[in-house]
Amino acid sequence: MTTEKGLRSICKPVAVAVEGADYFYSLLAQIDGPVEFADVQLWDFAEIGSPERFVQLLKSLAGFSTKIRAVGLIRDAEESAESKRSELRRAFERNGLAVPSQAGVIAAGPPATGFLVMPVGKESGCIEHAFLESGACAASLECAKAFLKCVDRSDRNDNWRAKVQVHAIIAASDHPSATLGQSVKQKLWNLSHPTLGVMLDFVRRLAWG
Repeated sequence: MTTEKGLRSICKPVAVAVEGADYFYSLLAQIDGPVEFADVQLWDFAEIGSPERFVQLLKSLAGFSTKIRAVGLIRDAEESAESKRSELRRAFERNGLAVPSQAGVIAAGPPATGFLVMPVGKESGCIEHAFLESGACAASLECAKAFLKCVDRSDRNDNWRAKVQVHAIIAASDHPSATLGQSVKQKLWNLSHPTLGVMLDFVRRLAWG
């Protein structure tokens, strides 16, 4: 994890910054171990405030120009995927780095750069939508939908509804107090489904071209 006052030192040549603890630990559970991801260092730009500020601070760290060969950013679409895509492009542009033409495309650099807005192909939403669409836990999903009907309100948005359903599914598992990241490590979800696998594919392309 990272904080503005105590940004970690650069340890690996591929920096992938994600939005928040759920992203951080969900992705960490998948890349911690496999040799193909040995060069990837995860960061959490949410603790710093914005992806633009993160890139600025990353560039200020000793060894950036000599150690870093790729920088990637991953975040939720929230209410507007297009606004988040624009925000991520600006994060690179205003810091003098190569600007990818679109989400998922790697700009050559150096360093190479890329960004991803989740869920891919949707104009709004959050990472929990990708988990729900992965097709895992079908029986639990029906129960989660029933639970959502009990607690839903008209002033809630679809991102909140997706998070409620994801955590209801986790609560119905053998490890009901698990975080989303822990549930990934416990193989509760279908990580090979394209809605989730797109993140690992992005990291692979960012790291190895």
